[in-house]
Amino acid sequence: MKILGIDPGSRITGFGLIEANKLKFSYINSGCIRTQGDLNERIITIYEGIKEIITNHEVDIVAVERVFMSQIDRIQMLQLSWGMLEGQSFQLQAAKGFQLLITQQTKLKSQS
Repeated sequence: MKILGIDPGSRITGFGLIEANKLKFSYINSGCIRTQGDLNERIITIYEGIKEIITNHEVDIVAVERVFMSQIDRIQMLQLSWGMLEGQSFQLQAAKGFQLLITQQTKLKSQS
């Protein structure tokens, strides 16, 4: 089973891909999707990057970390971009048939 973890960001979105076989985990790939331009261009770049990873590696599960920001003035912009990314993740999930998990940052980090 291949699992893709996504740490979303509007300028840099991180990802990690592993394979799980019972209790044995193997590293496959990791990296960043770097974006430029306005919000629409960045969302499209992230969508295309994630779509390429899912397609090339036949991903079974995608775990997306919810965005957490402590700066109040940036929250509205991040909520908008997060909503767009989340919507695109659901669209990809429907098209490719993988399981989609959305989790809080604190839950992911406490497991490591």
